[in-house]
Amino acid sequence: MAAAPAAAFEDVRFLGLATFDKLRVTDVAFLPSGELLVLDGSAAKVYVFGNNGEFRASIGTKGRGVGQLYKPTAIAVDVDSRILVADNGTSRITVFDRNGDFAFSFGSRGAARGQFRDIVSIESDLFGFIYVADKANSRVSRFARSGVLLDVIDLPSPPQDLALDLQLNVYVLMPELQQIQLWRMDGQRMGAFVPKPQNMLGRVTGFAVDGRGDVYVADRGTHRVLKFSRDGTRLVAFGSKGRGAGQFSSPGRVVAGPNRRVAIADTGNGRAQLYEIRGADKPRLATAPSVAVWRVERESDVVFGQGISDLDIDASGTIIATNATDGNVVIKTNPARKVGAPGRNAGQLRRPRGLAVAPNGQIIVADTGNHRIQVFDRNGFVRSFASRGSDPGNVNAPQDVIVGLQGYIYVADTGNHRIQIFNDQGILLTWFGAHGTEGAPGRFDSPTALQVDKQNRLYVLDTGNRRVQIFDDRGNYIDAVDGFEIPVDIALDEQDRLFVADQGCDCVHVYTADRRKLLSFGGPGSGPGQMVDPSTLLSFDSRVYVGSSGSQAIKVFRISNEGTLPEERLSYTHDYAVPAGTVGDLRAQLRREAFLVATAKIAGVLNMPVERIIDDARIVSERTVANGMVEMTLTVSKHAAPAPLAPAGAASRAPAQRVSSPR
Repeated sequence: MAAAPAAAFEDVRFLGLATFDKLRVTDVAFLPSGELLVLDGSAAKVYVFGNNGEFRASIGTKGRGVGQLYKPTAIAVDVDSRILVADNGTSRITVFDRNGDFAFSFGSRGAARGQFRDIVSIESDLFGFIYVADKANSRVSRFARSGVLLDVIDLPSPPQDLALDLQLNVYVLMPELQQIQLWRMDGQRMGAFVPKPQNMLGRVTGFAVDGRGDVYVADRGTHRVLKFSRDGTRLVAFGSKGRGAGQFSSPGRVVAGPNRRVAIADTGNGRAQLYEIRGADKPRLATAPSVAVWRVERESDVVFGQGISDLDIDASGTIIATNATDGNVVIKTNPARKVGAPGRNAGQLRRPRGLAVAPNGQIIVADTGNHRIQVFDRNGFVRSFASRGSDPGNVNAPQDVIVGLQGYIYVADTGNHRIQIFNDQGILLTWFGAHGTEGAPGRFDSPTALQVDKQNRLYVLDTGNRRVQIFDDRGNYIDAVDGFEIPVDIALDEQDRLFVADQGCDCVHVYTADRRKLLSFGGPGSGPGQMVDPSTLLSFDSRVYVGSSGSQAIKVFRISNEGTLPEERLSYTHDYAVPAGTVGDLRAQLRREAFLVATAKIAGVLNMPVERIIDDARIVSERTVANGMVEMTLTVSKHAAPAPLAPAGAASRAPAQRVSSPR
């Protein structure tokens, strides 16, 4: 290594080795306590090592069964100290709790959304979202804590590794392009990290980003580790080929942990190495401002019977469904009741699709196969209106009905490519729309689903044109949401958020009331959050009900917004004694001890592990006061290191003294 002025280098301190015989290091990760996790891909185990590399325990057994690992390739730890292991042998993510016990797994093999073919990296951000890089599918997928798929970035080249910063930028190593690209999870490319020299990236198999935005890179070609600033300026490089401490053989993955600790998978030597790397003090990155944190969790299913085609809920909270296969309406009471029967006569149904519950409790059904609209109550048939034809007032294979705020009945006249509006007695009031496949406003290609929001705006699923069109209550065009693959149903929740079931991705897309994309969830399969051929949607009481014509169960998801987590800092003032005449190393030692005491107290206030606080705390001022006392003021982010979930029934902690609002 060429000589350079001492000031050009950061302080690199070797802490220890994590190793024993026949260890095959695949990936490394830190627990919040500072303990090191080493993934052995050959033995299919996770080994736990202490702060200085001493062996503590092992997690996992080899196999393809529930909770086992077969060919694990990557590991990460989330904000709840859960251990996330990516397993190519089973094409799934296996989750262990903070005690190392199996919690659940998700994923399956394939190229569809939510499936995996060659997982190369896994990470978790400060909000608990899980990110998975899939080399064979050339993408990064983001999942909720529960394993429900949320977003996908389709990449221009296969990834080799990924990392995250506090601003939720996703760094993706793409060796074929000699680039580390920066992405947002909405699919927007933010630029690239370009080290100097750039051509070294072809030899890199692992990298990490710390809380200050510095990038650590393992260069297997030169058997070194390099640290760069965000602009690509090299800060320090260390290591050489060999087996001694501070030497490497084809280093692989890198992880940046608490208290500026860095671990390197020294792959060729069958061990992990621990370092502390310190340079010029600089603040951590601020967390992403106003980041909405959404939870999507699978709840227990509601069993109906195969063939369910639409859902609604009445004023009592009872779920009511049409069954296209059996030709009836199912009322989910205990025991369940049914009205209607297969046939062509009054009160009989053929392939009924949509339904709506009117304010008076009557059930209005799109009797698709009989080309009419029928009305039932809980005792049976009441009346019908409309009949087959193309003139106004007639219908052709209607697939949905909805009741507006004034009690008017809107009908998706699917075969005639229009919307018709009737009063509550079935008398035609008006109609609008015509056939069109060029995406023109107000023209439809097989409208199949309807919803009305709190402003009495009508949402129409224009299936053939793969979009949702929005109109006022008189049929005047307002806006559209498009970009779907095979949309099959829509729903609105209490906040007028729009949900779109899309069979093209076996997922559900979610939009705000002003049509901004929030998230997507789902993916093909039977695991947590997965679904196959969703055909009907219902949103009620923060839950989303997803039905499939080929399944007897309605999948129930709970979606909650935990609010936004902007950067918010607390200040804390701590006094410590410095005897007169104290200088040099002793003064620095007293300052360091005071810093540790202060951060421990802050950790107690915020109910967080102290190891999470140490790396975030900033000393913003120090001044000498009377009698040899020094007043040190620190600030720490409340959200840079979220606290673990409190145990059920745990009492809240009282705030310690001298904690104030941010200064």
